[in-house]
Amino acid sequence: MIALIALSLIYTTRTIFLPSPPPPFSPADRIDYSLPTRPNPLPSSYSPPHDLVLPSPPLNGIPPESRIGKISILFNDKDPTLVRALQMHEAHNRHFGYSLLLLRHDLLDGGTLDGIWNKPAYVLAALLEEMRKPAAERLQWLFWHDADTILLNPLIPLTLFLPPPSHPHVHLLLTADPHGLNNGVFFLRVHAWSISLFAAVLAHPTYRPTMPLPYRDQSALGLLLNSSVAYGAHFLTLPQRWFNAYAGELDDAWTHAFQVRRGDLLVHFTGCPKGERERVMGPWLQRAEGRGKEWVVEVGGTSLNGELERFWREREAWLGREREEARKEVGETMGRVEGWVGVYRGRVTGEEEAAVAGAGEKVKEALVGGEVPEVVREALEELETVVQPYRILAEQDQKALTKDAHAAVVEAERIMLGSPTAEPEVTQTLQRMLERLRALLVRESDDVGMIKECMDHLREARDSTIQREGARYVRAFQLL
Repeated sequence: MIALIALSLIYTTRTIFLPSPPPPFSPADRIDYSLPTRPNPLPSSYSPPHDLVLPSPPLNGIPPESRIGKISILFNDKDPTLVRALQMHEAHNRHFGYSLLLLRHDLLDGGTLDGIWNKPAYVLAALLEEMRKPAAERLQWLFWHDADTILLNPLIPLTLFLPPPSHPHVHLLLTADPHGLNNGVFFLRVHAWSISLFAAVLAHPTYRPTMPLPYRDQSALGLLLNSSVAYGAHFLTLPQRWFNAYAGELDDAWTHAFQVRRGDLLVHFTGCPKGERERVMGPWLQRAEGRGKEWVVEVGGTSLNGELERFWREREAWLGREREEARKEVGETMGRVEGWVGVYRGRVTGEEEAAVAGAGEKVKEALVGGEVPEVVREALEELETVVQPYRILAEQDQKALTKDAHAAVVEAERIMLGSPTAEPEVTQTLQRMLERLRALLVRESDDVGMIKECMDHLREARDSTIQREGARYVRAFQLL
């Protein structure tokens, strides 16, 4: 399936040019449509694997963000509303040097999947195309936006929303609306993990045909992200308004957290019926095309910097706590398991020993490899499963030790505490030792070392008392 998609993308994509962009921004907006696009250095016979729009050079010394590529689908070039909406991204692309990967035909035509699955198919094809390149030449992130999004503020860089260096394990940034996860706009790292995820999404309707998917590919994506730590540990849900806001009233009445505000990146008209697009999206397109100063705002003039700083600060604090807790769990579990391995060596099979050794190595690797708490805990769960033969032996020994400890308590009370020759200090010490042993037994402690230590003290005292009692009886007999 993957190979067919990639071949279809390479050999059948055709370029359809959009109409000319709307009038340029004023000089104050620092965006100049008059700048020529970068000339294509490839021969005219070259057919690119994507409908690739090459970015222009960075404007006004702004560093390029060309390691981010936008990706979308636009089949219906006759829909003027969607064409106008896509044009609103052009100023943003030119301003920051973003490439646009645009699918213009049905990749899945004639196959077993219907057209709605073109999104994961095209994303997967784009990932494969990027990953075949040397690392230095790849895009680092893909920014997917549905065709029914209108970019409102071309001065907002996409790098603003990417995870900081403290989160190298995060490969997917999504948002959720009141209905759950929404994949109309998302950031996806160009990474082997992403290939695995979208290959699984695309395969979902084939290999799980009876599973209900109310929102089709979106539901499949949500199910996979919540199905295992392998996927779930590597995505984050961010506040929806940041890059997937929905429209409120045109008079800017703001009543919900997901509604777009002045200065936000874009507005998304998810689920808008084809016949309603002009009526619903038209007024917002006019607003975007008018480029009012109250909507085209530098990042510093919005609330985004403060919101993002607070979000990642809180996230890093939470991650730090989770990592510390995970390290603590690893220390306790590995200490117990290593103790069992040392005590019960030779009492389990070679396969059981190897399974525990392998699971222990996975725990150590998870702890070193980025310390993703969910991954560490999953490795610990696997270790707890395979260590079961050792746990059974430990429980058997614990029961035998507990039985001996109860007997030691009874014997100590009978012999030592009832002895008339016991010195007060000795009696007090023995009483403390008995109380400690009783407490260990009451709470069913698995502290074998402490239980054995208490029992050894009691045995020593018992033997000493027996010797004293024996000596007393010998002397009494001699007096007779």
